[in-house]
Amino acid sequence: MIKRGKFKSPFEAVKPLVLERDQNRCVKCGSDLSLEIHHIEGYKTNDLELLATLCYLCHGIAPMGKTQFAEWLTSGDTGIQVLQRNLAKRNVFLDLEQITSFCAALNEMSADMRVSKFRKAREHIRQSGIRCEGIRPFGDKPGETETLHTIRSLRTSGLSCDKIAEALNANEVPTRRGGLWIGATINRILKRESLAAGIPWEPRRKP
Repeated sequence: MIKRGKFKSPFEAVKPLVLERDQNRCVKCGSDLSLEIHHIEGYKTNDLELLATLCYLCHGIAPMGKTQFAEWLTSGDTGIQVLQRNLAKRNVFLDLEQITSFCAALNEMSADMRVSKFRKAREHIRQSGIRCEGIRPFGDKPGETETLHTIRSLRTSGLSCDKIAEALNANEVPTRRGGLWIGATINRILKRESLAAGIPWEPRRKP
């Protein structure tokens, strides 16, 4: 069973493991373009042995079920072969290299379009006066103001970032993600605050 940990979902936790296991290539045709993860037994399970890396075209024709999937891997057509056959029905004859090049160009165009859409969406949000800068700084979320005040007070008392982290952990004060505090995190928070206030950042103080 995959635990959530620092990931948003069990699937996000296991996805990089599947890609690494399959060497970042489609297990059917060997392509490294437009890779997706196929749920062999449906979306309810994220067990490694029931997930496989496939390119966009192969994923579109991959069957469900362990037996059916295993048979398709050894004897079924690839996504490119199915596309080539469908093009031939329309009197469009391309070899595998031409189709691969076409799919690569289509993939690049799709990626460029996604980037452009995200950029325009972010600009629209910013013009509306809403913050759109990724992760919100510590202290912006409910319940973090008191912790931020404690960090400032401990820093003012002369404690180093490592000692502040130890104090927070000793008092069971959780981080944003529920883990333990470390000096580097405290350093980042205090440095951001100092720079935002136009105050030169001082190196960590020793206890």
